[in-house]
Amino acid sequence: MKSAVLRTVLTLSTIVTTALAQQITPIWVEHLNGTQGAINPANVLPILRKNKGAHESNDGTSQQVSFGKLLRYDSTRLLLYVRENGIQEGSASPADAAIATNYPDATLIWINAADGTPMGIAKTIGVHPIVVDGQGSQNDFFHEIGLDADRNLYTGHKNKIIRYAYTGSDTWAATPTCCWTEPTTGATDCNAIALDGSTSGDGNQSIRWREFRVTGRGTNTTLFCGGGTWRQGCNTQVFCTTNGLDFFPVGRLNSRDNGATKTEYSLGGQASSVVQYGWDPSRPKLLTAYTGHYPGTGYGARPSRYEADPDAPAHVITPFSYTTNDQVFVLWREENASNSQPAFVWEAAGKDGLPENVPAQDGDAWYDGNWSCNMDANASLDYVVSYSMPSWNNQYPSYSGTNYHKPGWIGVHRLDGSISPNAAWRMSCVEDDISCADNGGGPVYGVGNDWGYCGDITLVPDTNAPANLKKATVYWSGGAYGFGVFTIQNVAASIDVQPPSIITVLENANVTISATVSGSPNTYQWLKGVSPLDGTLTNLDGSLRYPATVVQGVKKPTLSIPEVKVSDSGIYKLNVNNPLSGATSTINVNLTVIADTNKPTIVSVTGLATTDTSHPGPFLVKALFNKRMDPTTTGDSSKYTIAGATVTGVTLQSDVRAASLGGDWREAIVQTTGLTPGATYTLHVSGVKDQTASANTINPVDVVFVAAAPVRGQLAWDYYYIGAGSLTALYSSPLWPVAPMTNEFVTSFDSDQITQGDLNNVAAFGALGDNYGCSLSGWITPKVTTNYVFFLASDDSSDLYLSSDANPENANSTIAQETSCCHGFQETNSGFATVSASIPLVAGNSYFVRAVHSEGGGGDYVKVAWRMDGDTNAASSLLPISSAYLSSYAAPQFYPPVFSGGQVTLSWTGNSGTLVSSTDVNAPLSTWTPVAGNPTSPYTFTPGPSSRRFYAVRF
Repeated sequence: MKSAVLRTVLTLSTIVTTALAQQITPIWVEHLNGTQGAINPANVLPILRKNKGAHESNDGTSQQVSFGKLLRYDSTRLLLYVRENGIQEGSASPADAAIATNYPDATLIWINAADGTPMGIAKTIGVHPIVVDGQGSQNDFFHEIGLDADRNLYTGHKNKIIRYAYTGSDTWAATPTCCWTEPTTGATDCNAIALDGSTSGDGNQSIRWREFRVTGRGTNTTLFCGGGTWRQGCNTQVFCTTNGLDFFPVGRLNSRDNGATKTEYSLGGQASSVVQYGWDPSRPKLLTAYTGHYPGTGYGARPSRYEADPDAPAHVITPFSYTTNDQVFVLWREENASNSQPAFVWEAAGKDGLPENVPAQDGDAWYDGNWSCNMDANASLDYVVSYSMPSWNNQYPSYSGTNYHKPGWIGVHRLDGSISPNAAWRMSCVEDDISCADNGGGPVYGVGNDWGYCGDITLVPDTNAPANLKKATVYWSGGAYGFGVFTIQNVAASIDVQPPSIITVLENANVTISATVSGSPNTYQWLKGVSPLDGTLTNLDGSLRYPATVVQGVKKPTLSIPEVKVSDSGIYKLNVNNPLSGATSTINVNLTVIADTNKPTIVSVTGLATTDTSHPGPFLVKALFNKRMDPTTTGDSSKYTIAGATVTGVTLQSDVRAASLGGDWREAIVQTTGLTPGATYTLHVSGVKDQTASANTINPVDVVFVAAAPVRGQLAWDYYYIGAGSLTALYSSPLWPVAPMTNEFVTSFDSDQITQGDLNNVAAFGALGDNYGCSLSGWITPKVTTNYVFFLASDDSSDLYLSSDANPENANSTIAQETSCCHGFQETNSGFATVSASIPLVAGNSYFVRAVHSEGGGGDYVKVAWRMDGDTNAASSLLPISSAYLSSYAAPQFYPPVFSGGQVTLSWTGNSGTLVSSTDVNAPLSTWTPVAGNPTSPYTFTPGPSSRRFYAVRF
């Protein structure tokens, strides 16, 4: 029997990492950083190489390589579309010129299906295969290809779709025919007849057929193409034909939920094949497609499912201003369960309550469902396969101020949108591998080029494999990253590593139980006794009892129980189900939680610098406990006393989202009246209890603290996590202004010193850097008597208050406001409320000032500048008010000594401290000798020869 026992600390993890056994298996892959599978490295396509920093272009001169689709041609050969060969013809070296001759731009290349070996040119399409009008240029950035069942070749070029007839013997006609022209402004159709200009394409240069899927043959040929952009009128469309040559639209995909008309904007992302599952007998021709929305809407967009019944469409567009067809059905977003199909919710980290953890976790250590560039499905398969492209354009969440770049993945989702565990392949390429000066920053600091988000994935069922394997071949192209062939199939489940059978922990430990389980597709269910665990259960703080991620939860192989309670003791079991192996379960895991009988203690007590219009002096005291405290007793002000002051209230921080800042019932903010700045006090606490099953009561305790005192050269910054990003939410919060969660200081009137432009990039805050409120407060002391104008700038909204004197109680109305965000300092004649009236101030007098700021998401700051009469500097050139004019309260501090001119100067804050000294640094502070004369700060003296003495301030 295995056991794990922990009695002396608070955290235990019994983690066994779940294996990502690849049920997606590479047959062969070649990418920028190597090869996998059967491919011989000597046979790698010579144009697949890094050229970091080189330019990308769409005119055949790109120095960055770009691949289109990889398609099955027959059992032995594939076709790879080379959009751009990455060689700038005309200025290439002789060796590169020879390579360019063998692999021209806009060319189909034969590829050996078994091992990826290139086998020569199959068809040269050319950079300008057909002349277009109604477009700003003849160059096309995002063209793609497709083959029908008779091997006729289709491609898009600008606003046209063209077709190369198959002529037999693996050849195609030299000249294409025109199949369709999108009616952009100034365009003529395939017969040179002027069109109505009803599709703008958001400037008519942006029509693209970035996704291109072809099915059927002859008069039954269907094209499903377009999309991949947010631009106007660029939704993916369904085209049919009556003669096999000329095509017309019969459907549009409503990606943005705005009706999908040609005057509406589309949404980025590329669509799967249109699938006819046949799962609804009442609608036998029901059409289903899946499409992502990245990169058109930026980071965070996830795929959706779309449906339409062409026999009785629920949504149509009519009239549609097409000469050949005046009505089209609309593939409409469908997320709910109906007609024998599962509800569809795409599982991904960062949505639906599943956190996204970086770095080296979500999207790196495991597939997380994000960044879906392209996907495909088939009616005979019970899954959707997705190509998750590497992060692009520095859009991945920053971590500690650094942009984190994730690799690409091929991942599998069930038909309900959930991730299929153990079914993902990780590509070892990131956007840095294709960094490009065209996207900013140059060869080292640029971001991934546009070719990187032009990948494709095509799913072909293996009809020779047993049906229960759901086996298929995946053909993948990663745009600039590479290409390859994979197999995917069901694999029986196997529990390879069991968790410990006995776990014994102290109450409030964090417990994680995990098994290593291979096989796919697996479903999981954790049970306690014979009852399945409920993933919706919450703690008192609203947090999930069993936190969920894409790899953790009651229906994942890893179960986490943070802050375990005695009631969590019991027998836990993991059931695993798999269509091939059936039900499998782990052995029982016996969890015993030992009651915590340790009494709570106080870690520290601090006088805070916070100042409020209702409290002219320092009034807050922070008591930090060593464990979560009971809110009833710990929030009872009668449990706290301070000799010489009055306790008026207590706020126990109780937002577990801000646990890292003491928000999880460990931090009590005591409100008072009567504190003298810099004076020493004793906080007495008794009768408060912790949150353990034993409800342990603290031993009565007295803790000495010093009230905050004035300090020159700074302002106090108070932070309030409120879970919303508006001033209204801040002002209505019970935390405002009596319970800031944390406090810091700035030396100019500019919160950038703390937020660094975006607080969630600061490691101590992370996600807490969004949806918060804060204030910068203190006193401003001018050196010249004159009139001053104040300038406010912030992201997001803010209010600026100024007292008529040093008393904060007289700062009850705003002198400037920022009601939106992101403006710099604006001129007095701009009409904006961010500029104050002209205010007379007297030199040497101090005036209380406070800027109150709220932040939703993205960047954040609040800044204040001023300009006195006679100053001709433009508002845009002003700098935030400097430390020379600022002061605020602060907790006592002993500053480093300054040695100058043979003398030492000691300085400190706090007016009740006693300067003491000793020749023994290890002697108890109570035995150190007071310095003669009880000097106040600053104290300057001349050290004696060979003397060694230590100094401290004793409160």
